[in-house]
Amino acid sequence: MSYDIENAFAKVSHAIIIQSLRALGVPEVIISVIQEYALIGYAKVEVNGKTGLLFLIKTGSGQGDPLSAVLYIIATEPCNRALVKITEWFLFQSSLGIRFHMKLYADDSKILLQLNNGTGLQEIHSLYEKYTRVSGLTIY
Repeated sequence: MSYDIENAFAKVSHAIIIQSLRALGVPEVIISVIQEYALIGYAKVEVNGKTGLLFLIKTGSGQGDPLSAVLYIIATEPCNRALVKITEWFLFQSSLGIRFHMKLYADDSKILLQLNNGTGLQEIHSLYEKYTRVSGLTIY
C-alpha cells in the first residue's frame, strides 16, 4: 500500500505544526521561538509591475527554506506515530517470521501489509481521512 501527500511542503498549515509540537511535548518556550523565527512570514505579490498589499503567510514555508523539511516532518509525526500503532498487527511477515516495517518518507509512505479482511485497511484509511480534515493536506 502506498500513500502520497500532494504538495506537502507548500500546504502544511502553521497551526498543525504548532499542534504537533505540543503533542510531541515540546516546551512552549521552544514552540514560541519556532513560531516567531520560522512560521511568521509576510509577502507581497507583484503583477505587471504593480505590488499588492502585504499579507501574512499561513501555510508552507519559503522556497529554499532549510527548515521547510523539518517543519513538515514535525507536522506529520503524530499521524505517522498513529499509523505505526495501527499497522503493527497487519505488517507483512515472511515465512521465516521476519516482519517488513513501513517506509515513511517525507511526503509519502509505503506499507507492506498482510490482511485477512478489510478491517486493517479501513483503519488506515480512516486515520488518513482524519488527518486530511485536520491538516488540510490532500492524501492519495
